[in-house]
Amino acid sequence: MVLSKFPIVSRNLPLVNLAIATTALGFQVAVLYPWHLTIDDSHKNLIKKMEEHERLLKGGGGGVIGDTAIIDNRAANPNQQPQKPPSLTTINSTVPT
Repeated sequence: MVLSKFPIVSRNLPLVNLAIATTALGFQVAVLYPWHLTIDDSHKNLIKKMEEHERLLKGGGGGVIGDTAIIDNRAANPNQQPQKPPSLTTINSTVPT
């Protein structure tokens, strides 16, 4: 066996393994777990914003989607410029945090 030629390595292999495992666990606890919590909070906020945006669109949020008033208005006045939908900053400013 190869390790029998290197007695120092074969004796210290469990210590090396312990050092690597401890370093990996420390990295997971110190870096990855707090990062996971930050990503989880961001994901929850994104879901809330998407639900609010969907509620605004379904509830008549300025005639963006689901409102036939814009289509009827264009049919009655074909030369009229189309209305611009509200900008994302306008929608975000109405979302409670």
